[in-house]
Amino acid sequence: MKTVHHEITEYEIPRYIENILTLHHNEAFLHMSMIKQGDRYLFAYDTKGYFNRNERSYSMIEKISLITELLRIRHECEERLILPENFLLEPELIYCKNGKIEENSVRLLYYPDRNRIPFYKKMRMLMIRLTDPINAKEVHLMNQLRESVDKCDYAACKNAANRMIRKEARTSA
Repeated sequence: MKTVHHEITEYEIPRYIENILTLHHNEAFLHMSMIKQGDRYLFAYDTKGYFNRNERSYSMIEKISLITELLRIRHECEERLILPENFLLEPELIYCKNGKIEENSVRLLYYPDRNRIPFYKKMRMLMIRLTDPINAKEVHLMNQLRESVDKCDYAACKNAANRMIRKEARTSA
């Protein structure tokens, strides 16, 4: 088993979230174990078969696909009572099965967000970070998606992303 370890102090994770995560009731996150020692948590994540990629290694289509996967994860987390405001959304915490971004292949390392930043702001920051500023087409497409995210219209964002993916698939074929 390949593992990644993290530690956090001076933070209290609600017991129900601990149970959801450690009993693997939310497929949005990598399987993990958690040890609490006083005001300190130790996290160990099972990364077997999942890889974290450098944010600059994604193609434009992979970036758009990643956005659709993160929107799926947001929805799944809300259904499982882990609000997206409760965890960080950073490239370093995103893992993909076999290093590929495909449907249901993305998992996150759960790491609490002490500041409880709203999901749309996290997505916006991530999208800006992922966008290649030299690629005018990518900048244009990501700006279109960010407009929907800024309005918290995640369904419109996902639909637009899926249209973009289909269009790119047709033009590259």
